[in-house]
Amino acid sequence: MIARRLRLALLLLPLAPLAWADFKDTYRKGIEAVDRKRWAEVAQHMREAIGQNPKEGAAVKLYGTRFETYLPHFHLGYALSQTGDCPGALRSLEASESQGAVRASPSYRQLVDAKAACQRLVAAAAPATTLPAPPTLPPAPTTTLPPLPGPTPGPPSTTRPPPPTTPSPPPGAPSTTVPAAPVAAPAGLVRAAEAYFAGRYDESVSLLDRLTGLTGRPAAQAHLLRAAARFALYRMGGERDVTLRQRVLEDVVACRQADPRLSPDAEAFPPPFAELFRGGR
Repeated sequence: MIARRLRLALLLLPLAPLAWADFKDTYRKGIEAVDRKRWAEVAQHMREAIGQNPKEGAAVKLYGTRFETYLPHFHLGYALSQTGDCPGALRSLEASESQGAVRASPSYRQLVDAKAACQRLVAAAAPATTLPAPPTLPPAPTTTLPPLPGPTPGPPSTTRPPPPTTPSPPPGAPSTTVPAAPVAAPAGLVRAAEAYFAGRYDESVSLLDRLTGLTGRPAAQAHLLRAAARFALYRMGGERDVTLRQRVLEDVVACRQADPRLSPDAEAFPPPFAELFRGGR
């Protein structure tokens, strides 16, 4: 218990200011891997840089007089496109394009080409859409013929015929039970996720704050997403807002309570957030 309290206390302390400056060193290593076309290394370094500073646009001195615009989302997306991870590539490329700094960079042409190529591959891999069944025509009207002449009938019988019975299907026949349709994710949660992966963290938090009535896994996903968005805002603000960090931890606890099995995907969330999530209680 004492060790657990000590660990939590350390998590609540602001991180050292040096951690914010480390993104330039990490980015330099990533650019060196880009020059060597070592795409797995590029992805690793760019994810670390995003966790240290997700905001693109700063000028980073590599060596001598060579400066590069800080574009970690773009380089992560391009590296993933080269390794065949098109869904991950599209998320990162769209995040870079949404922030805007890449549009003034020579790298923007590469972004457009890589994005278009991945969109074609994703579309080609998508399952074929099942066509709806044709509408059922109404039955033709039945014409009742007049009865043939015959002997005068006696009084009507008061005995009612038994109701018709539905024949049981033969053994082995396929079931006609219609499966339940999958439950769609709440629209507000989807919009919040799109805003987060596009780098619009304030918008994502605002959308999630307005969601009500979620339970179970959707509630856990909302808390996880809001914790990640608040964590990104905390890092972008220089890690000075202790209240914001405390809210991140509150969302982590709420996420675990709603669904203890849910954890951040390493492909979608930066390593520092995943580490905080694992340690947050």
